Amino acid sequence: DKLKKILSEEILYIQNILKNKKNLVNLEANELCHGNLNQSTMLILGDYVHAINWENAYKGDSLLDVLSLRYEFFFNEMFEDQMIKKYCEFSKKQIDPQYLRKMKTFAGYFNLLKIMVEYLKQVYILKAYKKNKVLNCAIKFSKNYDAFYQLPGFDKKLKPIAEFFVESVI
Repeated sequence: DKLKKILSEEILYIQNILKNKKNLVNLEANELCHGNLNQSTMLILGDYVHAINWENAYKGDSLLDVLSLRYEFFFNEMFEDQMIKKYCEFSKKQIDPQYLRKMKTFAGYFNLLKIMVEYLKQVYILKAYKKNKVLNCAIKFSKNYDAFYQLPGFDKKLKPIAEFFVESVI
């Protein structure tokens, strides 16, 4: 119950951060976004990647989908920059570096929130029926720890949950 309390408080904290930052990013863009790109919703066929399972689709800035891939596939910032460059070439977009920094921060908090909510759902709602899903949350968190640690204020407010996730993987 102590963990549930910490998680709930930190989820509310991150939700407030995202609410305060939503005016810094273009969430009103009118592009089709997948909303849940991950290993199970992407098919690679030849030179092309196809997205399936569009039940979380929304209209917004598709850059958020691209930036969220880092937290699913655990690649570093250099690879992320190469991917963003390819995204810009493909979409014929030019992204202001300041806007890109804001979107990266937004994507970091957004994906941290997704992991925490998924963990709460798996443990407290589904009663850890699928233990591999619980472990997957802990692995995602620990593999993304360095990226999350770079988020403003992470080390001050979010450290208790960070320590729990890292310890749960060990």
